[in-house]
Amino acid sequence: MAPDASFSGETIEAAKAYLSITSSGKLKPGKLGNPDLFMKDDERGDPRMRAALDGFGMGGSPARTGLEMSSSSLDPKDKGPTEEKLFNYADKVETGVEQLLSAMVAGAPKRDVINYTKVVRGVDGNDIQLYISEPKEHGPVPCIIHLHGGEFSMLSATNGFYSYLRESYAAQGLVAISVEFRNTAGKHGRHPFPAALNDCFAALEWVNGHKPQLGVSVVILNGESSGGNLCIATALKAVKEGKHELVDGVYAAAPEVYGKWSLDVPDSTKKFPSLMENDGYLNRVINGVPLSWLYSQDYTNPLAWPFAATKADLVGLPPVLIQVNELDPIRDEGVAFAEKCELASVPTELRLVKGQGHVTDLMFPKEQPDVYDATVAAVKDFAIRCYEYNRPAKPKRNRDCASKRACKYVFGESICA
Repeated sequence: MAPDASFSGETIEAAKAYLSITSSGKLKPGKLGNPDLFMKDDERGDPRMRAALDGFGMGGSPARTGLEMSSSSLDPKDKGPTEEKLFNYADKVETGVEQLLSAMVAGAPKRDVINYTKVVRGVDGNDIQLYISEPKEHGPVPCIIHLHGGEFSMLSATNGFYSYLRESYAAQGLVAISVEFRNTAGKHGRHPFPAALNDCFAALEWVNGHKPQLGVSVVILNGESSGGNLCIATALKAVKEGKHELVDGVYAAAPEVYGKWSLDVPDSTKKFPSLMENDGYLNRVINGVPLSWLYSQDYTNPLAWPFAATKADLVGLPPVLIQVNELDPIRDEGVAFAEKCELASVPTELRLVKGQGHVTDLMFPKEQPDVYDATVAAVKDFAIRCYEYNRPAKPKRNRDCASKRACKYVFGESICA
């Protein structure tokens, strides 16, 4: 039997307690206990996920990029890992990664939804494709603006993997919109920060300006990996520009929010032990130059790297749900970012997906459908609760309401029905 895929609605402390328990045994988890361990052999992982990864040749050590180097030499001013080498590597592997992701969802159950495309104008005069999936019939429903991963440097919203995810949201009664933002490399490159952020923000403004036509109520930003970064950064940009009303919630899965992994490996691994614990599990982030280096080397700018956000930057964010996966190298930075949000009085939740690696909860809808469906359902549940929290003309929130039976509890607060 596969282990429980996840628990949702737990406090940050509960998730940390679980991770603490797993790391307090005689044998440390992952590579902390066995530096030679491969992901396919880590018994914490869902056996279906491990078998699927191994079948795709992804259960062992990630392929080397040719850009591995010592952490001391990774500096924006360094001449070693030239931008051209990074560009060439991204260009070289993008097609293969696209094909791999599409193969993961090939043959998965079809979704009976409507698909169409809109084109909006970006702030730089560029066209931005929006790929929209929706139920065949619906009234005002939550809208999911989905931002794909790919280390800011590759992949496309048209990829079969992301199309299937978008259609999965629509099959759950949501309007789902994927943004074809500019990348730093590959077929949609070469556009460093803030190009992707600007495109995501332009899409956010367009959706808000067309709610009646789209048939949507609230707007939720959602994405994985670098897409999780963009979700948070887009919300931070809205707050910074005094446009809080554009975003009703942020669901960021496995978000890349720190970025400085290889700049100082001892410091990074001390802050985030999962970098060492799960090193090489799909991603190698402390042993080489990440492709995200092309996006921005300004690790003090929270719009590029949200972990740099101060309490003042975070105040005013809408409800935030951070999802982290147990066997993900960047798991702990997600936990730490959720704590920062909570300290800034942002309505915050943390969802820990047990037994899964970096975004693997969405990679195998055929092999582990319960895990895939649970994440899609968690996004839908979050969107509905954001509607309750942000609904127009909602009655005053009252912690001391006498008629408790008539109250709904949303993000820890009672809202009179």
